[in-house]
Amino acid sequence: MQMPMPRWSVKRSPLFAALALIWALVILALSVTPGQELPEVNFWEFDKFAHIGVYGLLSFLCAIAFVPQYQGSFWRLRRSWVLWIVIALYGLAIEGVQGAWIPQRYFDVFDLMANIIGSTLGLFAFIIIIVKRINPSL
Repeated sequence: MQMPMPRWSVKRSPLFAALALIWALVILALSVTPGQELPEVNFWEFDKFAHIGVYGLLSFLCAIAFVPQYQGSFWRLRRSWVLWIVIALYGLAIEGVQGAWIPQRYFDVFDLMANIIGSTLGLFAFIIIIVKRINPSL
């Protein structure tokens, strides 16, 4: 059975791929900054919401760039789940690097959970905002 043609402007995907790459590099740069060079934030919640926000945006940008929106079942969007796993592994790798090599930084399982929550929310936002507008039957 042949897959339906994607209903997406291929011309826009390279722009969002570049934005996603730049955003991933910003996350990496901020994450490998030694702890003493970061501003002190006294609110635990702010840190976790920041993780949710930056990984949510990364997930949303990557989804726009790399997930074709097919007509038909939502489950045909298999790339979105692969993308979710890749972004979760990216967050895990960064947390691991922080714990192993970055002065005054450490592996934080709650940061990792916030990264995964952000990635999940970014994909859900993509599905609701982009896919539903293109194909309301999903």
